Amino acid sequence: MQNPFKDLNQKDSDCVVEKVFAAQVDLLYDQLPIAVIGSLAVVSCVAFMLAGLVSSTMLIVWYFVFIVVTLVRCWLLMRYRHEQKRDYQYWVGIYTVSAFLGGCLVGVMPIIATDAPIETQSFVLFVIAGLCAGGLSTHASMVKVFTAFLIPATVAPGIWFFYQNDQYHLVSGMVLLLFALLMVRSCRNYADTLENALKLQFSNEILNTHLAEARDAAETAYEAKSVFLSSMSHELRTPMSAILGFAQLVEDEDDSLNKEQSEYMSQIRKAGWHLLDLINGILDFAKQEADKMEIFPTHVRLGDAVDECVKIVSPIAKQSGITLKDNASSCDVEVVVDYMRMKQVILNLLSNGIKYNRDGGSVTLESPEIRDGFCYLAITDTGIGLTPQQMSDIFLPFNRVAGHDSKIEGTGIGLNITSNLLELMGGRIGVESKEGEGSTFWVEVPLAEQPKK
Repeated sequence: MQNPFKDLNQKDSDCVVEKVFAAQVDLLYDQLPIAVIGSLAVVSCVAFMLAGLVSSTMLIVWYFVFIVVTLVRCWLLMRYRHEQKRDYQYWVGIYTVSAFLGGCLVGVMPIIATDAPIETQSFVLFVIAGLCAGGLSTHASMVKVFTAFLIPATVAPGIWFFYQNDQYHLVSGMVLLLFALLMVRSCRNYADTLENALKLQFSNEILNTHLAEARDAAETAYEAKSVFLSSMSHELRTPMSAILGFAQLVEDEDDSLNKEQSEYMSQIRKAGWHLLDLINGILDFAKQEADKMEIFPTHVRLGDAVDECVKIVSPIAKQSGITLKDNASSCDVEVVVDYMRMKQVILNLLSNGIKYNRDGGSVTLESPEIRDGFCYLAITDTGIGLTPQQMSDIFLPFNRVAGHDSKIEGTGIGLNITSNLLELMGGRIGVESKEGEGSTFWVEVPLAEQPKK
């Protein structure tokens, strides 16, 4: 059987052992009312049947002692239930003694019935077997408790039978001892099964507690990370905007700069814009992870958003030697999107198509199509394409396409943010690609309701 302790440390394992022991003792006392009522009913019937067949004095004393032991066991049960802090070792010891006394009283029955007819003695043996079988269900959570009851109830009268020097008692004694062995084996199997089930239950409870604590700690750390990223992005963006403003101002208005200095200023400005893009990306990612990304959907003419984006990336495409083909800005279709976020989506796909392209390649905005209440817009590039594995991972955060030039700028979160933005706007994104031939990234966004004519 699987070890319930394999994922627990020593302290937790000891805690599980203590809980299992306590549960076993609780189960003993929970079953005690059934044991008391059942044994009292059976013994009373036996006493009634033996009346007039055996010595009245012996029968009365035996029955009186049994009643006393029964009352003591009831008193113990009440004390156990009212005790707040239990010493389980003490209580299992007390229970074992009471079970032993009960077994002794059961084992005395064949001796009391010695002078009764054979049929009555046989009936007493069946009663003993029945009480032992019942004891298996009430005492078997602990083998030593059941054994303390079983030995005086069966072994003692069985040995006594051997000394009666007649075939009936000899056979009865052998049968009784064999029955006792079978009961002990059954009890051990039951107790082992119960113990393993309890160990597994309490081990799972402890593991679930640790898991909940680890989850809470991870969520706290995650929130702290998101707050930190958001705060740092804001703190970095403010001075970076100032640096870019002054760099632009110096580059445009300071005529004293020579050609080399102008190139330096141009590099400062380009690097600054790149850093600002990274900061904005991290800020968006932090908002996305914290579920604070805000979307304000309105009716938007898709062609207007495409046209603005084409104008922004055209200089970059020209500088990179990439041909930009626009078949979408003339589209008059209206969609329901956040205008700024939709531009962010298109800009990200266009800039990726330019960055991850081959020399002299092209990026094409296909003419939008209407499909089942959505507008379908595809952007195709002539880059090196993607493998099936790369396509399956392309929208994961911080995923950079392996095999491309490592000098290409980016954080690997753009497509992840794009995918989440489209999902928030009720759309979706996908990719189709063939390695060595290029890729097509497509987006679907919900159409605005067309006015009825």
